[in-house]
Amino acid sequence: MRKDLAARPQWEVIGLSRRMPQFPIADDIRFVTADMLKPSDLSAVSGEFESLTHLVYAGYSPAGGDDWAEQTSINAQMFENLLDSVCRAAPALRRILLMQGQKYYGTHLGPYRTPSREDDARHMPPNFYFKQQDLLAARSAEATWDYSCLRPHIICGLGMRSPMNPLMIIGAYTSLSKALRLPLRFPGSPGCLSQHLPGHRCQTARTCCKLGADQSADH
Repeated sequence: MRKDLAARPQWEVIGLSRRMPQFPIADDIRFVTADMLKPSDLSAVSGEFESLTHLVYAGYSPAGGDDWAEQTSINAQMFENLLDSVCRAAPALRRILLMQGQKYYGTHLGPYRTPSREDDARHMPPNFYFKQQDLLAARSAEATWDYSCLRPHIICGLGMRSPMNPLMIIGAYTSLSKALRLPLRFPGSPGCLSQHLPGHRCQTARTCCKLGADQSADH
């Protein structure tokens, strides 16, 4: 997304994270650092938000581990702190894009209905996606900006040592297959292999990354 937007001359891209990225940063992308659990950190960089028109949020903290109540509290607070800071500093804000995932539908709890739909009933909480989206819905009702939510199946990124990055799993599976002198086989069913859902999700994400093209919420 950052590459796609940075390649468009009409966009100025600013990245925010707790620490500087461990991958090369393009010259046309500016990064600032702040701990989103500390409002004072966000206040210190709020000047960067003054010309902000679009916010893409993909922040996540694994703190809390398997304690879903604790993890929900931490991640909801991070998002609320950033939202407070941005809304105070960015009068021209038009849209917020919230990156979610399959845990919205309860994939972390066991078998769940597929294909999932955006209007499916929520599973029993806690789930920080619910908290974050409810906060967006409440705030947007009284604001001039709107929001969208993306729920991709998988995300392949540049983050190191991240259990959320399937490239690590694919690499481990490939290495084990090679060590056992086995062909690299797709481990799922023929039906799963023949589906194009991940490809469709990638296409949807790229379309939504245009940010201004579709102004309806909750996609």
